[in-house]
Amino acid sequence: MKIAIDGRKLIGNRTGIGNYLFGILEELFLVDQKNKYFIFVDQKPEMKFSNQNVEYIEIATLKNTIKNEKLYSFLWLNLFIVPRLLREKIDIFWGPNFVKPLVFPNKKTIVTIHDLAFIRNKEDHSTIHALYLKYYLKLFVNKNLNVLTVSDYSKNDIISEFNIPEDRINVTYCALSSNVNVNSIKKPSLKLPEEYCLFVGTLEKRKNLKLILNALSYSIKNNLNVIPLVVVGAKGNGLEQIQKLIKKLKIEEYVYFTGYVTEEELAYIYKHAKLFIFPSLYEGFGIPLLEAMKYGVPIIASKTTSLPEVAQDAAVFIDPFSIQELSHVINELLLNDNLRNELVEKGKKRLSFFSWKKSAKVFLDVINKMEGEQK
Repeated sequence: MKIAIDGRKLIGNRTGIGNYLFGILEELFLVDQKNKYFIFVDQKPEMKFSNQNVEYIEIATLKNTIKNEKLYSFLWLNLFIVPRLLREKIDIFWGPNFVKPLVFPNKKTIVTIHDLAFIRNKEDHSTIHALYLKYYLKLFVNKNLNVLTVSDYSKNDIISEFNIPEDRINVTYCALSSNVNVNSIKKPSLKLPEEYCLFVGTLEKRKNLKLILNALSYSIKNNLNVIPLVVVGAKGNGLEQIQKLIKKLKIEEYVYFTGYVTEEELAYIYKHAKLFIFPSLYEGFGIPLLEAMKYGVPIIASKTTSLPEVAQDAAVFIDPFSIQELSHVINELLLNDNLRNELVEKGKKRLSFFSWKKSAKVFLDVINKMEGEQK
């Protein structure tokens, strides 16, 4: 079969979706030499898969002319690449980033819908972005579409929102691809406290950093054990509110912002953290949980959305709206070495469940099933 892939997320600094796509493709190309893959991009990639059955097609029409990102993406998918899809007689198209060419048949298409945060948490997305995804999906999502997603939670959320048959949705869990050697991490030139709790995530409302800050303040006032917090992540749209809250609570000396960090720096920060706190209100998966497991950090997470599914018994779960509960859980874990060590060991076991190899096999099973349906 001839399989086309929207490979734009492989270009430049890969974020979550780019890492998801790369992780699956890297494993997929190790085991599938039968099918022919066409990776469509809109600029020259810095790195290419060198497999004989993989071909890159660069279509950069109007990339530097159309400044509106959503309009450009819509035109690129629906006008610029469609002639090549037809010319190459593509059997299957995979859109790993929510969207697909509208004219390409759904029964010959796979789309990865990672989560529905743009619907469930609209305030953390620009209005244009939320509307673009919501109404674009409504244009083509129906019972014939083949959908991949990243957790059973997201699968059920998608079924509920779009009424897609369960057998048309398959779960391709995320995994880690880091090549950082845990045992050879050097100390970065960052200002870090000697002991600290860690939060990793974009500073937006759904990540719920405010809960941790309020819990720090509560712990201080109530003489509970407390250590500083290191915050790693992009500024997002909530930085100003976070800074105001820190000032209001008078906990400036307890909060350290690292700004952008390299992969090696992030590994060091994880490895030396006393606790990892992830009180997010909405996650389709939650990659930082796996990172904490890898680097041996005990996890506190909110008992919402996909997080209990991902972490299972390798975390202590809290009500993401309870300042007091989080404060007391932090206090208990800082005092209880045995519980922390137990969570670390459970994390290592849980981490072994997630692999790109497994998710690549799910993808291969889906395209084999689609091949049978097309005959």
